Amino acid sequence: MNVFQKSFIQSPTKLHPESITRVLQVVYAHLSLSLFVSQVPSEKILRAGKVLRNTILSRAPHMIRDRKYHLKTYR
Repeated sequence: MNVFQKSFIQSPTKLHPESITRVLQVVYAHLSLSLFVSQVPSEKILRAGKVLRNTILSRAPHMIRDRKYHLKTYR
């Protein structure tokens, strides 16, 4: 059990300043990482998304629908 969990369980209304600092560091690291990933999608992520989409469409096409399905015209 880490310091944050232990202090939070013992006293949920009183957090130790070091615990707050650690939580903020973790949140900041997560946000900066997610920002980086959302700004620079790698080729592997794009390829994995395409493969996943094609697999789902081939096995269970009802799971993925076009958001503008009602606007689609059939010829």
